[in-house]
Amino acid sequence: MAQRSRPKSRTHKGSASPISGFVSLLTAIFVLGIVVFAFRVFQQERQEAAAWKRVGSCDATGTGSEVACTGVELVQLRLPASFAACAAIRPNNDGRCEVSVNVEALADFQAAVDDIAAENLGRHVTTFGTVNRRRCKNALTGRFIEGCISKHSYGIAADLRPFDDNARWEAVVAAELGVQRVIDIFTEHHFTWGNTFRGNPDPQHVEWKPH
Repeated sequence: MAQRSRPKSRTHKGSASPISGFVSLLTAIFVLGIVVFAFRVFQQERQEAAAWKRVGSCDATGTGSEVACTGVELVQLRLPASFAACAAIRPNNDGRCEVSVNVEALADFQAAVDDIAAENLGRHVTTFGTVNRRRCKNALTGRFIEGCISKHSYGIAADLRPFDDNARWEAVVAAELGVQRVIDIFTEHHFTWGNTFRGNPDPQHVEWKPH
């Protein structure tokens, strides 16, 4: 009598280990984080591009220092009477202490100068140069930089100290402790400090970041 063959035993795959499941979860979270981050960067870039469009546009004209701008709407920013810069501004401005700035940057300019006045720091703002339609200038050599258009052209930048202060900024801050606080106030209101510019530090300069 022939022997009946034994049925083959069935093998069952074991469930995934807790470690592999945890790794998969971490991978999914990491990928999701990258997607969210990329989306936020994309949204921010779109927002900044739209803000720059509202600011206007400027182009260099020929090989000279001058630039031509279109769509740049300027309005008057009234500086507090306590600002030292008013002594130089009033004689050339019919007795008014006002400077021109881009309408898009007006609210942040106003907030910064109000905070400076509230902290009684206006004496440290010895100049307040805003609109100057030209190419960028090297802060150390004073020469114009080819292909670079100054943010002053758009009315979104201001020079708060005499130009020769660049070479002795540390001495200025040591003698007048409020100077650095003035800069800090501007950076709190969406401005970039020129001393952080790579290769062309400009400590007297602040410029608004469209947002």
